[in-house]
Amino acid sequence: MGIEFSHSTKLRKAAALILSRKGKIWLGRRGATRFLPGFSVFPGGASEKGESFEDTARRETFEETGLQLTAEDLLLPFARAHTPPYSKFRFDVRVYRLELELGREPTPDGHEFVDGLWASPQDFFHARTTGEIQLAPPTYRQLLLWEACHNKTANWPNQAEANAIPPMRNEAVLPFAPGLTVVPLHSQCMPPSMWTNTVILGEKNLYIVDPGGQDQAPLKRELKRLKNQGAEVVGVILTHHHRDHIDGYLELELDHLPLFCHAITDPLLPPEFPSRTILADQETMTIEPGLTLKAHFTPGHAPGHLAFELVERKALLAGDMISSLSSIVIPSDNGDLCDYLDSLRRLRRLECQLVVPSHGPPVGGSSDPFGLALQHRQKREQQVLKLLEKGEQSVKDITQILYRGLDSRLVPAATANTKQQLWKLEKEGHARKLNEKWALC
Repeated sequence: MGIEFSHSTKLRKAAALILSRKGKIWLGRRGATRFLPGFSVFPGGASEKGESFEDTARRETFEETGLQLTAEDLLLPFARAHTPPYSKFRFDVRVYRLELELGREPTPDGHEFVDGLWASPQDFFHARTTGEIQLAPPTYRQLLLWEACHNKTANWPNQAEANAIPPMRNEAVLPFAPGLTVVPLHSQCMPPSMWTNTVILGEKNLYIVDPGGQDQAPLKRELKRLKNQGAEVVGVILTHHHRDHIDGYLELELDHLPLFCHAITDPLLPPEFPSRTILADQETMTIEPGLTLKAHFTPGHAPGHLAFELVERKALLAGDMISSLSSIVIPSDNGDLCDYLDSLRRLRRLECQLVVPSHGPPVGGSSDPFGLALQHRQKREQQVLKLLEKGEQSVKDITQILYRGLDSRLVPAATANTKQQLWKLEKEGHARKLNEKWALC
């Protein structure tokens, strides 16, 4: 995976507000923010010290949309959501609703919200299917509930119902698009990360991508539920061979089904795994009608790494090409920084509006996650060059300076990234190794 610097498990207070008008709802699209970049969400955010949930909803709505809510604007409790524990930022969110009269228009602030629109829930669901917008699972579920209440197929929640603790399944099973569901599983990741995103592709013909978690119970429960609804698991797909992506495979007891991977990954898998079906660069698979998977060979983090594009959804399963929690480690045994950077550039050219990493929450493609990863590597390279300008440096010296204060458990990963950066500079003729130290050419 990657080098992760912090991870909070504490739930912070937060609030959001559903603005509606005659059967339509307003959603704002987030910019390059730390939380849910590129996603379309209700106005809202974290509470300040001493603030009530309702006060937070009013203040955040004003800051993000310019709407000044008065005491006459009655905010009705509607729902509650908890951010899943795979996220770096975790919130206990109380959601309110307000019917907004004509003449009062939300105006995006240009930072938290770069734009916004009014639409019916069905219009949002269609745009989610085609990849035009990205909805976080709580937003999607709340739109479903709001539509049911508006159409009188369900009752509006009272205060007790709205404030009830959400079902645990809401944190364990995360639908991001039709036929694209993320199930974060506990896995042997680099500390302090504890989750790998296993993905269920399809709605009737199911493919499991990267069953890496040691605890497969949440995935098994969801697969059982889907099977009871008539779905069937037909195959397993791997992005690459690292342990946190394959650990749970045998526990799933799906070794009678096809196992897909790249040809370079094949010999790196455990011998007890069944025979593999090889996927080549640019090869496509039909998951089910209207859902096509396209493989992209993206070596660097692992020599046989594949990323998978869901063509109709404008979505990408990025594997370990990026993480929304950290930078990615390029292992010193069989990784290659030059290959990794080239893979990032190729993925950046794809027109994907939803990017699902193997670790951490998905991000909107409009937030340019691959461009940000390239910028980070370029910054690291400049830092290494500046250190070498001061004289000969050892790998240990460079690592200690660049990663000052890093958790000691992560030092080996940081050292691997330092080595990869020096090897890249050596290939390009900018640096050379002198005994156990490095210098500029």
